[in-house]
Amino acid sequence: MPVHLRALVVLLIFGVVVFALSRRAATEFAVDHSDFNRRRNLWFIITAVAFVSHSFWLFIFVAAMTILVMRREESNPLAMYAVVMFAVPLISSPVPGLGVFNQLLEFDYTRLLSLVLLLPAYLHARREVKSHGEGWAIADFCLLSYVLVQLGLRLQLDTLTNTLRYALYAVIDVGLPYYVASRSLRSARAYRDVFMSFCLASLVLGLVACFEAVKYWLLYGDLIHAWGLHWSYSNYLGRSALLRAQGPTGQPIVLGCIFVVAIALCLAMQRYVVQNRRIWWLGLFLLFGGLISTVSRGPWVAALATLTVFKLTGPKAVGGLFKSGLVLGAIVGLVMMSPMRDTVVDLLPFIGTVEAENVVYRQRMLESSIQIILQNPWFGSTDYVSELIAMDLVIGGMVDIVNTYVGIGLANGLVGLFSFMGVFILGGISVFWNMMRLPDPECEERTIGQALLASLVGIAVSIGTVSSITFIPLLYWFVAGLCVGYSFMVKRTLDTMSAPVERPVDLPQGFRAAPKSRPT
Repeated sequence: MPVHLRALVVLLIFGVVVFALSRRAATEFAVDHSDFNRRRNLWFIITAVAFVSHSFWLFIFVAAMTILVMRREESNPLAMYAVVMFAVPLISSPVPGLGVFNQLLEFDYTRLLSLVLLLPAYLHARREVKSHGEGWAIADFCLLSYVLVQLGLRLQLDTLTNTLRYALYAVIDVGLPYYVASRSLRSARAYRDVFMSFCLASLVLGLVACFEAVKYWLLYGDLIHAWGLHWSYSNYLGRSALLRAQGPTGQPIVLGCIFVVAIALCLAMQRYVVQNRRIWWLGLFLLFGGLISTVSRGPWVAALATLTVFKLTGPKAVGGLFKSGLVLGAIVGLVMMSPMRDTVVDLLPFIGTVEAENVVYRQRMLESSIQIILQNPWFGSTDYVSELIAMDLVIGGMVDIVNTYVGIGLANGLVGLFSFMGVFILGGISVFWNMMRLPDPECEERTIGQALLASLVGIAVSIGTVSSITFIPLLYWFVAGLCVGYSFMVKRTLDTMSAPVERPVDLPQGFRAAPKSRPT
């Protein structure tokens, strides 16, 4: 049996295990049973077709037809998107130009999802926004400014045709995920549906990551060869005799960033899992296991920041943080007394000795990049790569910027960088401000805000250690959209608090908001 088909068997087994064990917990109060079954089936179909089709375009056609059929009965397209968004690597292939152009555009799996799943959701959300008279958020203007700066700079150096192509990429890759995430979720129930769906997809990746690290086998690596395409990622990377798990992301840090967000959302899901609490704990440990399997120190630090923010923004901040610190201290103590002590210490950020030269390289890259940015402060430099090469910042035969902020600052200047950062800063401020407006600190809207703020901080820390590669842009625009949409959701909640309140039926006693704080 070919290697990629053996990998498919392993992936299907992992899918069966995750979806079977998590079914009761996920459908207890977060996901509807029919939606759970539909999204689970879609994940299996997309995964199976990807590995057995032996053709990228055959896979794209079958996946598109399947999604178009199954989305008809879907109640929350963004939740369906969250389940399957990481099902297949971002391997791309050019669309032929039919003799007029060399190629129309580069097409990949997430662009397929945007066109067949998010585009109809955008049209529906747009009608809802117009009917309710909801306008723009300030973060929307920052995002628009960032995109316009990129396109304006590209137009100065590239052809009009290619600039228009990148404008289309901006609409598909940035605009659709951000808009649907920020405008389509109109209630707390919709948010918890998306959160749980994202966690389900991440739990499968958790098993994949642990398996890859233990068996020294990248399960998605041979899919590239089966399709007969080239991909710059999904190479075997080791650290201290350990294989760094990648899953479908093609890069360990990218997979680690996904786990950082999943951990924050999983913490929020605890309130919706009552009768199956052991499954929730098992899922949380699996996410941490996947994070450790990436052997990526940046996401490790980001996960610690995520946990801290989640606890500090909760109703019992000091007590929750103290308990978490005790648990973390106990784990650290056990590790320090185990035979793995030296190995673990060597892998830790800041104090470890394994690949310490990477830390030095990142420091030099940051210092040199700041010099270049200050020389071209407004809209960046057109030859920054040559300048970095002249500064002897070549590693592995290439200039690896390994920092999203630095990369944007070099290419787009402070105008582009501040526009980019403004989306996340304003989104985070909006989430925190609206959390504080809620009269009941125990309501589920408050918990949703905790998870979003923690996710945003985790991403902000993570992208300081990785460029915007593979799933990274999709991940941060997805979370940024959720944060912006949170303010609209809280506003609707507060506006309807004066309405008559009926007894809640979808949340267990002790986990629902008090009747005086929000309606059902």
